[in-house]
Amino acid sequence: MAHGLRVWTNESPPRLRLDVGDRQVMHYAQYAGTVGASPIVITVGGGYNITSGDWGVDVTPVDEDLKVVSTSNTLTISATAGSIQFRVNVFKLNQ
Repeated sequence: MAHGLRVWTNESPPRLRLDVGDRQVMHYAQYAGTVGASPIVITVGGGYNITSGDWGVDVTPVDEDLKVVSTSNTLTISATAGSIQFRVNVFKLNQ
């Protein structure tokens, strides 16, 4: 079984390419729980600063009542109605 990264061009038909200048994405942390009436504030370590452009955040589920705000080194998770189970994945980009 072959292992590795395959990157395809946008040409038709697509061609396989490998660029040594490509960067990687690293999963850094996962936070999960249930948020209700009181917001949850999570401090993310490792030099996390969402404004630097070197970090990414994925929030599950997509719910209009779930709000996740990231400033500097924190994530603030809140629910505008009821209680909602959530999962937030933090990624380090451009490795």
